Amino acid sequence: MIKVKKMFRYNCLIPHARCIFLEILTLNEKRLRMKLMTNILFKIVFATGMMLWATSAVAADSVEVLKIETLMMEKGADNVSLTVKVFVKNNGDPADIAVGVVALDGEGFELEKITVNGLIKNGQTKVLVGIVKVPSDVYGRIVKWEWKK
Repeated sequence: MIKVKKMFRYNCLIPHARCIFLEILTLNEKRLRMKLMTNILFKIVFATGMMLWATSAVAADSVEVLKIETLMMEKGADNVSLTVKVFVKNNGDPADIAVGVVALDGEGFELEKITVNGLIKNGQTKVLVGIVKVPSDVYGRIVKWEWKK
């Protein structure tokens, strides 16, 4: 195929159709190369994502939430602003850890949720802080905050 392409490239003066064929051949070849490169890139990204997902699942097992505290920052007519402090201990490798926390009512239904994250080294305990706005009527029904694994 390469020899034919070179022949058409140099003998393009007499038959004009051969020049058009050469351009189509080159365009198809470029599309094939692009498809191949896209396929390889997808496989690399997919494999990397799967490895990161697997390590994050393992890292979640080595995380421990020690305590959750809330503080009302502002109370408006419609909303209440809360600061949620989560005391997190990392027993595994250093990682950027995300912890989900939910507000529960007396029956155990989730009323609000917040995710806090931060870089925690091995054996370190750190306070991760987040702010959430809760409707006033919902705030009155919150009984406890709990770590959602």
